Amino acid sequence: MLRINGLFAIGVLVVTPCLHWGETIAGYNQARKNVIPLDIKFLLSLSDKALAVIEVNKDVFDKFDKGGIDGEGKFLYRSPISPREVFESSKADFTKIQNTYTWLSWNFADAYVKTYLANITVAATINH
Repeated sequence: MLRINGLFAIGVLVVTPCLHWGETIAGYNQARKNVIPLDIKFLLSLSDKALAVIEVNKDVFDKFDKGGIDGEGKFLYRSPISPREVFESSKADFTKIQNTYTWLSWNFADAYVKTYLANITVAATINH
């Protein structure tokens, strides 16, 4: 029994870090955005891996840009910038940092987000 439970515990410890929890949490919350109130501060605090999921549903920022977040007006983390500006800043920072990396820093999750954001930027440029 101890051997089987030990193997199961090792399996859990090996598999759970492979999941992108920020992306999973952001996707879950945004899929239910019409049912539950979104915690925009929390969404913006997730890892860079969640940027692609948040980008798909960034329209949720529009209603918060006008009315504020939880009675704080337009201030986010006691800063005069809107949630959309925080998100755009996060995307810009991610892209800037990724451009400084070499092939030694490559990983699939970052490459996916970088490619997705680059394609969104190109599509937005073509449409305008």
